[in-house]
Amino acid sequence: MDHESPAIRLTVALLTLAGIGLMCWAELPPWQRELTVRAARTQLRQIASQLARASGHRAMGRELAGAPEDEAGYGWALRLSQWRDRL
Repeated sequence: MDHESPAIRLTVALLTLAGIGLMCWAELPPWQRELTVRAARTQLRQIASQLARASGHRAMGRELAGAPEDEAGYGWALRLSQWRDRL
């Protein structure tokens, strides 16, 4: 066991944690699973919203600095906003 590489140890540790997480998830009652999923979706929605807003502001700054609209970088803000709306 002393000759195992750190990558193997890390992989085994991650798989162990994933297994424990899966067992815990399976033991939760359905209502608690639903609440957990809702809370996670809300967090992801908020993070995507903040990132989209910041990206849009950066793109506006580039556009106001003279960059053409198609080069300003609005695509990333648009994709983040669409992803947020799908959550």
